[in-house]
Amino acid sequence: MGIITDGKRETIGYTTTDKNGHYKIKLKIFRGAERLEFYINPIKTKQGYVESQQDIDISAINKSRSDNLNFTLSPTARLKINFKNATPFSDTDSFSFSWFAYANGWPEGIIQKENCGTVLDKESLIWIGKDVCGAFTIGTIAERYTQVYWNVRRNGIYKQYKDSIYVKRNVINQFSINY
Repeated sequence: MGIITDGKRETIGYTTTDKNGHYKIKLKIFRGAERLEFYINPIKTKQGYVESQQDIDISAINKSRSDNLNFTLSPTARLKINFKNATPFSDTDSFSFSWFAYANGWPEGIIQKENCGTVLDKESLIWIGKDVCGAFTIGTIAERYTQVYWNVRRNGIYKQYKDSIYVKRNVINQFSINY
């Protein structure tokens, strides 16, 4: 946890939760402190949960008594997105996709890439050509919906698509895009 003063960060302490998930820490707030930052589950210390950062204004803390601050760790899960150009048209066909899950924190992102076609992805998750086929396994938020967006350009016509996938915990969830 840290304090922000004049745009600078200074670490002021660490704490861990007890068996009930509660923590205690005493802080001495110094002059000029503006915000208090909490790094929750840093470096994913507790596996299967996101890492996050929360901050509050120092003025929101009552210095004459104890304050209760509640932070929730969002569980993570795996989602495998399979995709294939099922009806190729030309070498100028393009495909791209992205995803988003609503939560406080950062899941792992891309965990594994697989390619079964001759067209390789660019760093920005864009494929151009006929023989596009692959799968990406991503880390996302469990017990919630993950939004998957994909874009297809074929024969000069550009179309956008979106779907929601409920992601369960402790399994590899799968979603397929055949375009």
